[in-house]
Amino acid sequence: MRMTKLLFATGIIALLGAGCAASPAVNTNTNTPAVGTVREKPASGSFTVTFAPDGEFNPVTAYVTAGTKVAFKNTTNKTHSIVPSYDPKTKLADLASKTDLAPGESFVYTFSKVGRWLYQDGKNPAFGGAVEVSP
Repeated sequence: MRMTKLLFATGIIALLGAGCAASPAVNTNTNTPAVGTVREKPASGSFTVTFAPDGEFNPVTAYVTAGTKVAFKNTTNKTHSIVPSYDPKTKLADLASKTDLAPGESFVYTFSKVGRWLYQDGKNPAFGGAVEVSP
């Protein structure tokens, strides 16, 4: 009986040890690109970001080249606005729609500076997005 308990305990320890020796899990989250990489070919000329019915932006991150005009279009039945997110490194003071965007209205901004520009919905700051501008 004592030998059975000893073998059982040894088996448990061996199983636990085997689990610890396994290789770490690989992050397969495609929504988080590695730093310095661009997952999509940047758009040029013009690009449209829309408000989804749940309040999210579509796409959440827009990839464009410098000089691209980005239209923020309200495709919902609620009023929204575009304001820069508070981040001293990425804030564009003039990235603000100045007025509320009623359903069907758009605000267009030309992104001429290379960088990552963060914005949010002034009516619901929980929803935000980014525009990645490449040369």
